[in-house]
Amino acid sequence: MVSKTEQKFLDVALEIFAEKGYKGATTRLIAQKAGFSELTLFRKFKTKENLFNKVLTQNVAKVKEDLAKSLADNVSDSPNVFFKNLNN
Repeated sequence: MVSKTEQKFLDVALEIFAEKGYKGATTRLIAQKAGFSELTLFRKFKTKENLFNKVLTQNVAKVKEDLAKSLADNVSDSPNVFFKNLNN
C-alpha cells in the first residue's frame, strides 16, 4: 500500500516518463509537478531508478488486472466469439 504522497509522485512520474522518457524526466520536474520538494521525492523513493521501477511495477499490475477482468467479462461458450472479442 502506498501513501497519498507516494501515489501522487507515481501518477506524475508516469506522465512525465511517458512524455519525456527516462533520461528526459528529471526528479526536480516530477517533484515540482507533484507539488512537493525534490527532497520529499528522495525520502520516499531514494533514487530516480527506484521511482521508475515502482511506476513500472504498479502499472504492470494494473494492466494484468484489467486484462483478467476483460477476459472474465467476455468469456463465452463459443471460442470463436471469445477470440473475436479479444481482438476488438
